[in-house]
Amino acid sequence: MTRPNFFIVGAPKCGTTALSEYLKGHPSVFICEPKEPNYFSFDFRGLQYVRDEKAYVALFGHATSSQTRIGEASVSYLYSREALPAVKQFVPDAQIIVMVRNPVNMAISLHRQLVYAGYEDVHDFEEAWRLQESRRNGLHIPPNCREEAFLQYAEVCSLGTQLQRLHAVFPSEQIKVILFDDFVRDTRGVYREVLDFLGLPDDARENFPLINEAKRPRYEMLSKVIARGKPWVVRVALQARDMTGWNPFPWLRRLESINQIRVEKYSIRWDFCKEMLAAFKEDIALLSSLIERDLSCWQTICEVLPGSPEMAGLNEKPF
Repeated sequence: MTRPNFFIVGAPKCGTTALSEYLKGHPSVFICEPKEPNYFSFDFRGLQYVRDEKAYVALFGHATSSQTRIGEASVSYLYSREALPAVKQFVPDAQIIVMVRNPVNMAISLHRQLVYAGYEDVHDFEEAWRLQESRRNGLHIPPNCREEAFLQYAEVCSLGTQLQRLHAVFPSEQIKVILFDDFVRDTRGVYREVLDFLGLPDDARENFPLINEAKRPRYEMLSKVIARGKPWVVRVALQARDMTGWNPFPWLRRLESINQIRVEKYSIRWDFCKEMLAAFKEDIALLSSLIERDLSCWQTICEVLPGSPEMAGLNEKPF
């Protein structure tokens, strides 16, 4: 049975969807559908699209003999406490790709994505941030939220802590860390680095369109219906594909896109931005030491942005 040999494990809203789409176009790469099966996130059962090993391995059965690099992109794995050790046990020599980002921008973008998907019902990000403690105690949980742990924005976006856990499981030579800033600035260069890491030849790709741009639902009620039924729909789609050979996933993506409206970038208050940076200060320092990159610019992000300080947190290329 075909097993994956590389994993994009996170983090959410750090360009992982774009990278997986670009890699999918390489003739030697196969990425399963859905790209985020979340199988190994045993502590996040609400996110799993497949829950047994046979069904999981079947996701990769459509890879051809020429597709030597077989992967998936479940961005819950980096945050999960159980996923990475389980991946190591399942595929000991797996190659692990991690994408990291300024945690302030990441948290803002994650909140916006959860609102769009119908898993977050508090539309104001600062309010949602201040609900973290009560939500940790089981209060104010949105009815359609599939996994309430992802409402803990500070924890989800503490990437230094998560990367440290990853290094405790996998050796450094099996890990590739990508800085979102680099990916935005030189997408072609980072893409080639990933190909080198995976041992693949350059396919001379030059076109890197924006993927997974910032959006909001056209019809919020439809968004809630999709959120409630998505796990069931994906499982039915997998069964239909296995039984008939017809792939329904492109049609499902197209249907979902009908309910999308692109939105402009988000703004937060100056004082709140500084409060968040203070909360992430130690974790940013840890991440900086782990990847041996100076990330001090992240601590002054509010000051270096052009225009009004009310525009803090917006120096992102949406993915």
